[in-house]
Amino acid sequence: MIDILEMAPRAVYRSGKLDGDATLSNVATLPWNGQSSDTNGFAKLLAAARCEDGKNYNVLQMHPKWIADGFISCILPTVTLPAKAQFSAQIGFLHGATGSDGVTFEVWHHPVGLEKPVRRFSYHKKPGEALEPIKVDFSYADGMLAKIELRILAGTTSGKDWAVWANPKIDAGDQLGTASVWCFDPKMLTVVNRNETSLVRGRGDEPYLGAILFRSTFGKAGTTEVVVLDRMKQLGTNVTGGVNIPIPAAAGLKQAMVVSADGVSIHTMILVAMEEDNRGEDHFRKALRDAGKKLRASLQLRVERERLGFLRMREVFEAVLADISPGGGSGLDKIKAFIGKVIVGLPRHDDLIDVNTLSVISGLSPELLGTAVSPTAPVNPSAGLAEADFYLDFKGAGAHYRVKVHIGKCKASDLFVG
Repeated sequence: MIDILEMAPRAVYRSGKLDGDATLSNVATLPWNGQSSDTNGFAKLLAAARCEDGKNYNVLQMHPKWIADGFISCILPTVTLPAKAQFSAQIGFLHGATGSDGVTFEVWHHPVGLEKPVRRFSYHKKPGEALEPIKVDFSYADGMLAKIELRILAGTTSGKDWAVWANPKIDAGDQLGTASVWCFDPKMLTVVNRNETSLVRGRGDEPYLGAILFRSTFGKAGTTEVVVLDRMKQLGTNVTGGVNIPIPAAAGLKQAMVVSADGVSIHTMILVAMEEDNRGEDHFRKALRDAGKKLRASLQLRVERERLGFLRMREVFEAVLADISPGGGSGLDKIKAFIGKVIVGLPRHDDLIDVNTLSVISGLSPELLGTAVSPTAPVNPSAGLAEADFYLDFKGAGAHYRVKVHIGKCKASDLFVG
């Protein structure tokens, strides 16, 4: 067992401001066992501290920087993760934190020697309730050298954000199985036909793709993760119908995600096909990021809080997509409408060709979903965890593209490359 409270005095503490979903700015290093009056934030151990439920716990208190969207982080010393590693704690507030508007507790995995950290847990909590027990599955990384980071994020204010981690530790978990890492990997774009030929003679297409990847587990708080893939690399120039274009790694569309054995989870890639006319990528990028924020809020509401929501899988999935934009139509129509509002407002705007999705459900037998599930459907629970290639069509007024996406098991290290 790895005792986080014992390691806490040797950790690195930082504070600053959170810009967007995960970008940190104005970062400053904090001393251990700082003063409670430090407006940059502070971290300290408290023994037998009275918490919001009236009980006493040994806790790590972390107060974010005293600004809106302030944060504090604790990067623990390097450890070797044990077999079926699982982080556990109880999260909440000290007694008397009634003036706080709540904070977000996050757990991040920093692999030693690899490119980027990965957020493994994110949960917003307000004071005045019982402490929340949490478990974060790291079993996909058995034996990996890693640093675990704990973050506290303030809301619109930081007043009385007396956040605590009670009895945090890493030990061998109680999973029925072992988590693994799977990749959504777009491999090839085929220009089936392009309808612009009659409008602009002699000029081909300049296609590019953006994507949002998300995962969430039914009935388990903190399991939602949303990744926006917005590198927007042009895949070809003056491309005509019938051409196959390999999608390079530089396009940034291959994305790994953890598939855990801790419940029924939905893993989905939303792909958006565009054709460039006047360099509208920045506006498209903003639209994707805004859609990602809306998706996160919807998944936390419709999936994390609904333990048996998987029994209404199609209904829930459609509702999540529909939450992106008000009005009528299907979930995919809502996404197209949301992005289209941004793109179409531009002079000589890029063409939004179409939107499509590919989903994998883990932790649930396909037979429970009934025979109506088609193996070629965009929402395809029957794919389970079998490696396979899928072909998604994107049909718009400007063109018809087809994208080959491979879903398969990959290395744990693929999580940290981006």
